[in-house]
Amino acid sequence: PNHPVALHFLGVIALQAGNPDASIKLIKRALKTAPYYSEAYNNLGNTYSDLGQIEEAIDNFSKALELNPDYSDAMFNLGLMQRRLRNYEEAKNLLQKCVKLEPRRMDVHFFLGDTYAKLGDRMQAQICYRVALDINPNYNEARVALGNIFQTVSRLDESIEQYDLAMEKDQNYTNALTAKGVALRKGGKFSSS
Repeated sequence: PNHPVALHFLGVIALQAGNPDASIKLIKRALKTAPYYSEAYNNLGNTYSDLGQIEEAIDNFSKALELNPDYSDAMFNLGLMQRRLRNYEEAKNLLQKCVKLEPRRMDVHFFLGDTYAKLGDRMQAQICYRVALDINPNYNEARVALGNIFQTVSRLDESIEQYDLAMEKDQNYTNALTAKGVALRKGGKFSSS
């Protein structure tokens, strides 16, 4: 088929099936016939991201945003790429814009919180993790990240509480188990770990 939507979706399916080369070819064919197809640029960026080709991913996410400045998925993905490059200020700006567009999207709040943590702003990180948990109390990555923030400021009982809550959801959640062990060791409670 030469229909751009069909080609685009076939490209997405190829990526999900583990065939990034076919994905790139199909999505590029879609873009030849529909050069203003922002979703196709975003998914081409996802394919390049999966291949570790960060610059190509950034170029495609940026093109998607050029075509559709309020396209939150492309904004989020570009923010994640900036994080991978350790451009945390740029990542923060993109993720803050994304939060304004999609205030109930928990993964945006989580990664914004993680970005604040990388920038050393623990208070803002804590707020973002709490918002992510308000949206989904079962979001264990946010719960462990919040526990880690508490641990860095020696609020060990609060950190252990967060790890325990995460383990209530998944007893084999290794990040929570490991972090709880570190917190217990810091607090001198070796026998509990």
